[in-house]
Amino acid sequence: MDKRHSSAGPIIALFVLAALSLPVAYAAGYLWAGDTHILLMPILRDSSEECQMVIRVFPHEWEATLFSPAGRIEELLTGRDVLVMARIHGGVI
Repeated sequence: MDKRHSSAGPIIALFVLAALSLPVAYAAGYLWAGDTHILLMPILRDSSEECQMVIRVFPHEWEATLFSPAGRIEELLTGRDVLVMARIHGGVI
């Protein structure tokens, strides 16, 4: 009798690998594709307490749109305000 080997195993493994690598690539792109600026601001006038705000600046508007959810997740995980924006061409940032 002939034994048939199923070809579904390698295909499923490929889909699992792709499903696991997409979030890692997304997070890596968020962290490395843009410039990061951290601002320290007093909470109140004449206060010694400060809050941190992270500004992530990406070269293109579509990148800022793509990574906005990651900025929200960073806010939830770190407790800091995060602003995700596109570079203003001709501007300082």
